Amino acid sequence: MLAAIWMWLELLSRFSMQMSNSQTNIWLIAGIFSCYILLFTTNWQLQWIILTLGLTLGEVLIHLRLHMLITAGEGQVQDVWWLSFLLVRMMSIMIVWMKERFLKGLLGSEQ
Repeated sequence: MLAAIWMWLELLSRFSMQMSNSQTNIWLIAGIFSCYILLFTTNWQLQWIILTLGLTLGEVLIHLRLHMLITAGEGQVQDVWWLSFLLVRMMSIMIVWMKERFLKGLLGSEQ
């Protein structure tokens, strides 16, 4: 699913004049990916695997769709990967911290 989202957004940005030159495009894509990955897990290993495989498969699909030579590690892909991974990790840490803080407060008041 992540590969399909990446392919759709990347093809949209390549053919849209508004999205092609925008730095907010990278932040938007990273935010969407982070929220999507966070739906499945807060474990960093699984987040890394989902993000890496999703972006790699999406990049292969883009190059096959455009009939281009497949190149690994283009600049925008790396930017989106790092930003998505950092965002999803920060959100995961925040969620785990909030669960511990509020559950400890709720359970501590009952004892």
